Amino acid sequence: MSKLLIAGGDSFVYGSGLSDHDQTRWQHSLKTWPALLAGQLSREYVCRAVPGYSNSAIARTVMLSCQQASTQDILVVVNWTFLNRFEFRFAYDPWSTPIPAEGAALYSQWHNFNKLDYTRPGSHLQKSKQSVLKFIDDFYRHVGHDDIYEYYVTLREIVLLQNFLKANDIPYIFSVAHNFFRKSLPDENIQCLLSQIDMDPWFFFPPLHGFVEWAKGYPHVEEHPSDLAHQDALVLVKEFFDEKIA
Repeated sequence: MSKLLIAGGDSFVYGSGLSDHDQTRWQHSLKTWPALLAGQLSREYVCRAVPGYSNSAIARTVMLSCQQASTQDILVVVNWTFLNRFEFRFAYDPWSTPIPAEGAALYSQWHNFNKLDYTRPGSHLQKSKQSVLKFIDDFYRHVGHDDIYEYYVTLREIVLLQNFLKANDIPYIFSVAHNFFRKSLPDENIQCLLSQIDMDPWFFFPPLHGFVEWAKGYPHVEEHPSDLAHQDALVLVKEFFDEKIA
């Protein structure tokens, strides 16, 4: 039986900007703290992180990876991302194909968006179909900008993945890029989800930071913490693993 560490996250887990990251080859780094943790634990590293991923995408891809490796010995590590990212599944590929005419084959594809994407000059959204651009614009104007909604969506995905892992007896470590648990929203739906989260397997960088917050004092490459931050993060996470998970 193979021993795997399945990692979920965005560019900080993918390893954008790290010394072994090659943008032209679309290949994840082996110098992120989850990858280094896998090495310390003698586990095969399976990276499911993708730059720009939303929390919905993180939960979806980690669950699928666990299901596909269900006969293996799995440890899951997730570094949850920013609240203002969302994933949509279009009924067709909105970038490379025309909107299908009646009877044409449909291309189903998942896409992730940040609320700034549709206003950034030169972005893929600016180059896409105007109908898709309008949809994203309308979504953030009428739905996505709401603090309660974006927090609710993330908490829902956390509870979903947590319960999936528990039901399948898969040990896990959850962490964050920024500590969104500091948000105080007096909404009963938010409080309901918060009450369902088991905080024992959660690792926060001292004092109660997410990885990006904690790494502000380290060198950065294109807004991403460099190799040294990940190396020092590994020491802290490994201590947490030995105490809480092992």
